[in-house]
Amino acid sequence: MESVTLHLERLEELFSPPEFGEFGQSADLQSGIERLVAQLKVAPHGVGEVTVVIPDAAGDPGVQERLPLAIRNYATSRIHDIHDRRTAVRRDGMRSLLYALPVTAALSLLSVLVTSSSIDENWRTAIDGILIVLVWVALWYPLDALFWYGRPLTQELHALRRLERVTVTVRATT
Repeated sequence: MESVTLHLERLEELFSPPEFGEFGQSADLQSGIERLVAQLKVAPHGVGEVTVVIPDAAGDPGVQERLPLAIRNYATSRIHDIHDRRTAVRRDGMRSLLYALPVTAALSLLSVLVTSSSIDENWRTAIDGILIVLVWVALWYPLDALFWYGRPLTQELHALRRLERVTVTVRATT
């Protein structure tokens, strides 16, 4: 079983970004939990353990019990948020597809009329090409939203579901 390790300078960095030092000691502005989710996105699917290494872990006896619960609660909240965001993306894609379909039908009908007209062949070809491009443009965003915009959200959802199930261990730096 694979494991992922998260190193923190302070326990507070788990849910808030690290302090950015005056002389730029830390250029990583993500919170620890965001870094952990990013690691789980690219980690093999067999990851079953997360180790959080923090210097002040030995000084807080309850951190071993509280931290795994806090991480699971965070994952659960984010999962609900991502479900809502994915629903909004799908709804937007469907709504824009509903707007694009009449435009596509009108442009396609116009294309048929142009190609069967008695206009000069060079003009027919040029106008038909423009109409085909306009059909493509009308369908681009709705299809893109329906098929591709949700992918990053789905990847994050998988990582968060894994985060809900993993065993979390807290270890003090030595």
